Amino acid sequence: MNDKEINGKPVSQQPCCGIFSAAIAMGKEPQTVFDSYKKMFKKSSRWRGSTYTNELKDFLTNKKVKWSPVKHPRWITVKKFADMYAKPSGVYLVWVSGHVMTLYRGELIDQWHHQPVGEAKKNRCKIESVIQITNPKPLLDGLVCESKTEYNNRVKETKEKQKTEREDKIRAIVYSARNRCHLSRVLKEKEVSDEIDLNKVVSWQGRNWRLVGYNSRARKNPFVLMLMEPSMPGSQHFSPSYEYYGCACWQAIREMFRFNELFQDREGVAA
Repeated sequence: MNDKEINGKPVSQQPCCGIFSAAIAMGKEPQTVFDSYKKMFKKSSRWRGSTYTNELKDFLTNKKVKWSPVKHPRWITVKKFADMYAKPSGVYLVWVSGHVMTLYRGELIDQWHHQPVGEAKKNRCKIESVIQITNPKPLLDGLVCESKTEYNNRVKETKEKQKTEREDKIRAIVYSARNRCHLSRVLKEKEVSDEIDLNKVVSWQGRNWRLVGYNSRARKNPFVLMLMEPSMPGSQHFSPSYEYYGCACWQAIREMFRFNELFQDREGVAA
């Protein structure tokens, strides 16, 4: 767990494992390391922190970080390496497929996790390369080691928070008075106000939908659809679902209301 940021965004939401590992090895904030790496290798403004193994090693050397390669058996896991080859007080950068982590005195750290290596999430990954930092710095402030239970609880809370935020965003879209007003105007212009009943639920492509709005900013699929789910399996009574919402073009809307077989009143009474 950490509170570090790069360009105002949490490192846990960015592909910056190499930068984060270098920051731990150098004892500097990730933002400082990010800026230095970007300048040294002339990265573009779109670069978000991804690194190459040899580039990162060259960067560490350039910044006076002393390191030495570590020999290890082929296909050994991070956990076995920590148990059998790593020094208890040692600091290592460990490369696995598409990722790099820091083994810091028995704790496995990357931008997402910070746990004892024995129970860390990625401790079963196969090692591709390892270097030992021979002049390690004190661990950065704000990095907190978590137990497996603490980590799982944090992940659960984060997922629940993200789900709530997503549902709130979907509610704002499907209940938008502006989109509803635009929809009424568009249907009148197309002279189909009587043909399309906005109080009905229609079945289309295996899902149940209700037409609720028109997003004038969307070019390809401006019509907004609210997902409706049965109150129980096999029921003809529906209620809104905020798992996601739908978007459709005019041709799809005409098809939905022309060929659908399931209609239902807004209150949930089958028509």
